[in-house]
Amino acid sequence: MRMWMVEPRLMCDKHLVKEHGDIHTIVWHIRARHALTGKVEPISIRSRHTQLEEEMSLRKPNTKATPLKRFTLVRKYKMLIVSASASLVELASSCKDCESKVLGE
Repeated sequence: MRMWMVEPRLMCDKHLVKEHGDIHTIVWHIRARHALTGKVEPISIRSRHTQLEEEMSLRKPNTKATPLKRFTLVRKYKMLIVSASASLVELASSCKDCESKVLGE
């Protein structure tokens, strides 16, 4: 479970859809007051969800929006931050499809 926090247009379809699903899972964990594991940035969940859905709708126009359930962040979640630059390097080095998007091929 993770949030990459990179520009969605630089992600392959697989990573884009996976992060979108992970955001819904993260919200479930927050609502259940579970500890968050992985690379997550709770304070950015709503805006990130919107970014991902916008990119998904550009790639596949018939994609249905999946609204987030309501949630409230407790203090322990608010300060977690994900490094977008480190995530971009990781994506480009581990996924050929993401690498070609990052390099503009």
